[in-house]
Amino acid sequence: HYINILLKKKKTTDIEFYYLKACLISSLSKYSNITGIFRAYLKEFNWVSNQELKINKIFVPRWLKWKAIKWDAEKHKSKADIVYIDPPYNEHQYSPNYHILNHIHEERNELNWIAWVYDYSDTKSNFCNEEWSKKWVKKLLKNVKAKHILFSYNNNWLIRIWDLYDMLSKYWNTEVKIISYPRYRAHWERTPHLNENYEYLFICNVWKKINKTKYNENIKLLKKYPWYNRR
Repeated sequence: HYINILLKKKKTTDIEFYYLKACLISSLSKYSNITGIFRAYLKEFNWVSNQELKINKIFVPRWLKWKAIKWDAEKHKSKADIVYIDPPYNEHQYSPNYHILNHIHEERNELNWIAWVYDYSDTKSNFCNEEWSKKWVKKLLKNVKAKHILFSYNNNWLIRIWDLYDMLSKYWNTEVKIISYPRYRAHWERTPHLNENYEYLFICNVWKKINKTKYNENIKLLKKYPWYNRR
């Protein structure tokens, strides 16, 4: 709120305004009174949220030319040397899960008085819909023109990981790297035997020919890894 007042009183430029907001948002995770995602607050303040707020600076190199664009990836074509794609992989929409950060950024006032969540119907993603996710990934891939593509996905998927690999391999020579890390588990979790999450990083190269032998090996490899689906 104070940062917005500075802008309204013309005590800061637009660039300084967005830089201050970015620094604030990037620092919040160390002080937030939340369970892990920015969906709701805890009933009581914990020791983390009682600390003095210190805003970290974000390093932005002056020599680097870059542009941040907010648009619907399903409707716009992307052309670059390298494209990184990290779509939602399960039914949980990003908007409600991170609405507190969105509220700080946009200062929305139309909050629901029960859960303090604003109406996010205009930002719902088709990638979070089991029926539509595969269709929209195919549409997204057709809009990408790049020499190299990095596509990230997770074992909590809506699209079966070997099906996703098959989709990517139809367009490009695709390698896969599998990274494991500890999985957060709530006390009510129905699958206590799964202690790890797996991040799948697909590396797509336009210039290499598709290797059928390697393709079959990767399909078998992906089917061996444990997966977690809420269905």
